[in-house]
Amino acid sequence: MESGVINEDSFSNILRSISQRKKNGVLEITLTEGQLSVSFVKGKVVEVQRADESPAAEVIKRLVASGWLPQGMEFSVQDYAEAARLIKTLQLPRGALSDELFRRAVKQRILDLLYDLDAALKLGGGAYYVFKAQMIVVNEDFSPSISSGQILLDLVSLKQDQSRFLEAFSAGEMLRRGDNGEGLSEEEELVWKELADGGASIEDVARRSMLSRFHLQDALLGMLERGVIVRGGASAVQTQKVLASEPPTASSAASPELTDSPATPAATIAGVASVALHVRLLQDVRVPYVLMVIGLAAGILAPLVFWGEIWGEF
Repeated sequence: MESGVINEDSFSNILRSISQRKKNGVLEITLTEGQLSVSFVKGKVVEVQRADESPAAEVIKRLVASGWLPQGMEFSVQDYAEAARLIKTLQLPRGALSDELFRRAVKQRILDLLYDLDAALKLGGGAYYVFKAQMIVVNEDFSPSISSGQILLDLVSLKQDQSRFLEAFSAGEMLRRGDNGEGLSEEEELVWKELADGGASIEDVARRSMLSRFHLQDALLGMLERGVIVRGGASAVQTQKVLASEPPTASSAASPELTDSPATPAATIAGVASVALHVRLLQDVRVPYVLMVIGLAAGILAPLVFWGEIWGEF
């Protein structure tokens, strides 16, 4: 059993070590707000689980938020297979839910939790880990197998392209199809479908496509640059992109609050100082997100509001 203090840098090193040695086991990470468990099979991530809710139940919530399941639908399920079987018996508002789409919801949820964990570790506040080597039982029909290398590449790209993304898009903005819809990637195809009926707000695209934050950011930037999508003005519920915030107190800076996955995306911006949008790991999906700003100079931090608006409906 391995254990110790964990931060943003050591998290990357731990992922690499587990991957290189192709370990089976569970990485338990304890933050001030609670515990998160990351399961590995042969060095690859197959599951991420919070202490307070089953992964299958969280996937159900994600499907409800996306419009695939009726609003208000809740049922108790123990695993992905049981959830998938139950869903097949329902009359759904968007038509039959394929196993492929269910697997996507499972994988994108796991990725978002890992992105959130990375951002939470960047905030500091004292986090500890224990890695327990053990055999992991997974449902091969629905559980993904995600390489640590891919996760780390996603995190790098997510941070590097964030400023460019925030400059290109505004909260509440409507997106519409451009002239060229050929040669799309799988993720871009999902965005394209959501724009079929004259366009949609960027928040609706994020919610209904169920893409992880990295895949949404990557797809939208690529499509905008190639003219596949065009910006079509603000929606009726456009939220201000710019927010002037009072500097947080010392106590609030020391103990950031985390909100739920898949509600509010975590965002970490390097620059003037440590800036972070509180991440979602431990509370219910409908709990409002909390925004914390730490800066060396008082100013306006538009990116945090923008990310919150994109994912606030999850």
